[in-house]
Amino acid sequence: MKNINDKNGFTLVELLAVIVVLAIIISIAVPASISISNRAKEKMYKTKVEMIENAGKLYAQDNPSSVTNDTCEIRVKNLIEDGYLKADEDKKVLNPKDKSSMNDECINLYKKNGRFYAEFNGNTVTKNSDSTINGSSTPTNGSSSVPSTGNNSSANSKSNDATLSNILLIGEYSLSPTFNSSVTHYSVTVPYSATSLGTISTVPNDRNASVAITGNSSFSVGTNNRVTIRVTAEDGTTTKTYTIDVTRSSASYGS
Repeated sequence: MKNINDKNGFTLVELLAVIVVLAIIISIAVPASISISNRAKEKMYKTKVEMIENAGKLYAQDNPSSVTNDTCEIRVKNLIEDGYLKADEDKKVLNPKDKSSMNDECINLYKKNGRFYAEFNGNTVTKNSDSTINGSSTPTNGSSSVPSTGNNSSANSKSNDATLSNILLIGEYSLSPTFNSSVTHYSVTVPYSATSLGTISTVPNDRNASVAITGNSSFSVGTNNRVTIRVTAEDGTTTKTYTIDVTRSSASYGS
């Protein structure tokens, strides 16, 4: 083929070669980016389902007369209306995969051997699915407390249980190491674009324990960021503190 020079000195063959290389790069990079995004959305979806199931089991605990050994159903929107689940926006819980409303999705509730169970669309993903649920959901300022396994205090004494049974990061970030009730210190790395961990959902071991979360905002670049989760037991004096050290990447590593 006869080379045809353009004004900048490139031949037609060279220009075609550049176009081919760019096409190859795009064909590799775009699917990889989509795959990463899909994995993050799937993780967020599973976490959202876990929160919905926790809320469903909490509803069952508070309304035992409506739950028998046979399966009954409640919709996500009912959990929102009754205060067991916090809406994302406009009184709706949104599916992280496509931002569609999950309000009309059903949760199956049932009781077996004295324990309450909740299954979202028949698929259980909650780690504590075989535990009796006690407590109430109290979302506040980007964090939420969703009590789980029930160490109920008796009428004559107040519990000194200040432990958590789970810490959930509602987003693409993950705790390191994976949560364990005996571990109180964790770490997370976030991109430069992140200035907080987003919503943090805590699951107290005792329904009457209170949780306060501080430091989850205005992260600086580097390692000088710490989120503190302070749990106060029902007795008002016993406390336990969990910490998450956050490393925020510099701008040079992208957003």
